[in-house]
Amino acid sequence: MFQKVLDERSELIEGGIKKAEEAQAEAKEALEQYRAQLAEARTELHRSARRPAPRASRSSPI
Repeated sequence: MFQKVLDERSELIEGGIKKAEEAQAEAKEALEQYRAQLAEARTELHRSARRPAPRASRSSPI
């Protein structure tokens, strides 16, 4: 009986560890996606900052 309790606890612990590892892998993937999006946004920001601002048209009266 004692061994059965130990085995059940061991399975519970191992199941918890597996769930934690899966959650960690998902979090790592989400972080990588976030970093890629951030890098893309920064690149676009730098591109936009280098472009000259559009000038107002002088053909329309004020």
